[in-house]
Amino acid sequence: MRKSQRLNIFLTEFLPPIIMAVISIIVYIILKVTKASFAAPEQAFLYMIICFIPCFLYIVTAGYLRFPLALKIGLYGYFFCSNLLATTFNIYTYVPFFDTILHTAFGYLCGYLLIYILSLFGDYSKLSFCMKVLITLFFTAGIGAFWEVAEYTVDILTYANSQHEIETGLLDTMQDTFCNLCGACLFALHQVLDHFLFKDKYFMGARKLLEPIRKNKQKDQEEKEQEEERVISDEEK
Repeated sequence: MRKSQRLNIFLTEFLPPIIMAVISIIVYIILKVTKASFAAPEQAFLYMIICFIPCFLYIVTAGYLRFPLALKIGLYGYFFCSNLLATTFNIYTYVPFFDTILHTAFGYLCGYLLIYILSLFGDYSKLSFCMKVLITLFFTAGIGAFWEVAEYTVDILTYANSQHEIETGLLDTMQDTFCNLCGACLFALHQVLDHFLFKDKYFMGARKLLEPIRKNKQKDQEEKEQEEERVISDEEK
């Protein structure tokens, strides 16, 4: 692997979570020193762990699973808002509808995540329009349900309160699930409008931005660069 390629991998896969880990530690120290009663400093470490998920997947799959830049920006942005701002600083207390915004945005973000997953394991463009819309709705509903189970599990194991008290936990879960589906419906509506009004122009561009960075593609690019260097070297001789 070329030095330039190793540097690119470090900057895109490892540096972002490292920076966020440093931010998490700084936030934790500040909140502990100031003894901020409104905050939950320990949640900063959960944010740090979540931010390492893309990097962890890259390592475990030996470079096969590498998220494109556009998807990383969306994921890291959502992690920041949901885990650092909302949970660590307890924004919910001051902005009660912030949870609604986050879960609706999550449903919409899942639509782009689905495009990436389908492109990774197949050809997204070959799916029919109706199939794309239906898969988006079912996929988001499944992810939303999994997330609620994860929240409940964390609350039980850590005595946290991500579901806002046991008495209202069921109501919170149903509201979150509903908001996830609303976000998915917004994404599906966006697909419908783009399909019938703009001939899929927007989502064709989005699909290119979410195209998986495949390992064999990286290898082909590296071999191409090496071949170009050999040609230049031969010409100089």
